[in-house]
Amino acid sequence: MAKAIEEYTEFQKYVKAKFNIPSTDKADYLFLFNAPEQYEVEPLMLEYVKNHEDATVEELLSYFDSIAPPGLPPCASEWEDDEDEE
Repeated sequence: MAKAIEEYTEFQKYVKAKFNIPSTDKADYLFLFNAPEQYEVEPLMLEYVKNHEDATVEELLSYFDSIAPPGLPPCASEWEDDEDEE
């Protein structure tokens, strides 16, 4: 279920306001919208966008790649494993 606008984080509100999906690759947009929160680097991403107001999606993704820990996000342990259900 999608979040209500009031539930968006400050970073998600920024991304939603700055970039529109038709002019941005949808997969990149959705990744940028969700991954920083999942990888727990959203405060760093927010600081970056505040200091680089003209940053493109590609630049934000590159910055994300430089600060995100390797592997799956910490919240991955909460994801259901579909293979276990079969």
